[in-house]
Amino acid sequence: LPSFAYQQARRQGDLETPEDRVEVQREIIESVARIPDPNLRREYVNRTSEVTGVPDADLFRMLEEKREEIERRAQRRQKREQRRQSQSDGGRDDAEGASASSEGPDGPPPQGTKEAPSSDGSPAAPLPEERVLLRLMLENGSRMVSFVLGHTALDEFTEGPPRELARILAQMYEEGTVQTQEILGGEHGEGLQQLGAAVLMDEHEASEHWAKKEDISVPHLNDRPYEAAESAMKFLKLDRVNGALQSVREQMYGATQNGENDQVQHLQQKMMSLQELRKSIKRGDFLDN
Repeated sequence: LPSFAYQQARRQGDLETPEDRVEVQREIIESVARIPDPNLRREYVNRTSEVTGVPDADLFRMLEEKREEIERRAQRRQKREQRRQSQSDGGRDDAEGASASSEGPDGPPPQGTKEAPSSDGSPAAPLPEERVLLRLMLENGSRMVSFVLGHTALDEFTEGPPRELARILAQMYEEGTVQTQEILGGEHGEGLQQLGAAVLMDEHEASEHWAKKEDISVPHLNDRPYEAAESAMKFLKLDRVNGALQSVREQMYGATQNGENDQVQHLQQKMMSLQELRKSIKRGDFLDN
């Protein structure tokens, strides 16, 4: 795996500068860090040292940093899941209590009382960068809708209300005018009405979120809306690529455990392609299309 990844980077010209070489080393170590078996991790680090010429002590230090980062992410993800589960359980308990109270011992609730809707889960919340993009399109109308959706596919938006709102805005643009008031007035449903109102009221969440992420400038929405849209599109695309990378890493671990070397090489190529796409997004190449 390390040898293949390093040779692939060499063929693609990704080892031209010291910065490029360090980046490739970090990408290899990040993949190794996701392997649960410590003995297998050690073997891969030793092999990486042989291939790259970097002392194994330096690589083990990088490995430990990555392992700690992965564990922190897992802990945060677990806490988020626990909070969501707690909120979901609390909502169901409240709904069941309200239903039982209104029904009483003598029968169903009186006419005019709505029972709590049943569902398998709440719609996915939009990402902070999605909130910014939706807000900018709602505030700035047709030109911004054209700019954002000309560089962002609808399926890049989170499935559910965020994607549906983007679709409605695209449809309005194609029909010749973007009528924000139709959305805020509830003509396209209560869910989109609530989402539209929420993103228009929200100004600071995205900047605070992005400040913790990669080195991409985040202009103020009102001062430089198109630059803010560019930054938001970069983060949305990076989030999608990072999700794809995570999926490939998990598949690669399974293939490695099962000794499927051909599949490992195929997945490694896919991962390298995604990493190249990630670099391209950070450069803003998609804006030139």
